Amino acid sequence: MKRGVFLVIFTLFGFNFIFAAKPISGPFVEKELSKDRYYIRFAETGQDSVSVKKKETQNYKYAFSSKNSDYELRYIFFTQVKDFDSFKEYKESANLITLDTISKIIGEQADMSMITSYSDDDVKNEFKADILMIANVEGAKTDYIEDYEYIMISIFFKRGVGIVFQTIQYNDMNWLGTKYYQDSFYGFSFK
Repeated sequence: MKRGVFLVIFTLFGFNFIFAAKPISGPFVEKELSKDRYYIRFAETGQDSVSVKKKETQNYKYAFSSKNSDYELRYIFFTQVKDFDSFKEYKESANLITLDTISKIIGEQADMSMITSYSDDDVKNEFKADILMIANVEGAKTDYIEDYEYIMISIFFKRGVGIVFQTIQYNDMNWLGTKYYQDSFYGFSFK
């Protein structure tokens, strides 16, 4: 009887303790890419680096702005740490990171209907990326967005390298027609 009770307890608890697998890390880790894998152009466009503030919702690595315009440009990096058997598997995993990160940034559940996806030759030529996704959100209030009315979230994917989120917070829709917008949006590229 005692042996039977021991076997039941060992089966329920001990076996899992002894043979438990280490937690499997995801295919992407929130970590800056190696500097030889990307390029951010800001100094020659009149943008200045601004201090990075720790956020509860989503942290970021770099921030830029200009004293001549009301916006802030930020970057979040995810390094790819796992190979994928297919592009479809890669894209599905990247979509999960995308939805999770956008949800943190805007403070509500994101879904793919709010995102426009591009994977054409222009994306490859302009940004050296496999896929570009863009989400534009108005009126979300989180500590990440601060007091800005609008946020444009551009997500650049490069298989074998990682994912880069470029966020631009601004207050005036007319800002999208300025040189600052052009310099900000086109200021990132994979190498």
